[in-house]
Amino acid sequence: MDEESVNIDIPEEALGVATKLKDIGTKWVPNLRQVSRMTEGMCREFKANIFALALEKYQKALRYLDQHPALPDDTSAELVESFRTTCVASPYTFGCIR
Repeated sequence: MDEESVNIDIPEEALGVATKLKDIGTKWVPNLRQVSRMTEGMCREFKANIFALALEKYQKALRYLDQHPALPDDTSAELVESFRTTCVASPYTFGCIR
């Protein structure tokens, strides 16, 4: 993902990057299934690392969404709904309920 070429002033572009980042973070979480094959100490460390990586991606996604705390009045209902669902779609994000 080439974030440098994204114009965050355009809501659709900010949403696109945020969605990709959220999806990357979400892909980390299923790796927790591997935990059952590890010792207890390894298990705790692995979980902490996975959640830290996922949380990092979710928080970065929220920073992109926060570039548009209020969308323009003429924004399509579909885009408004996409912003809303991207913000609240993850149980690991603490906030951004629009």
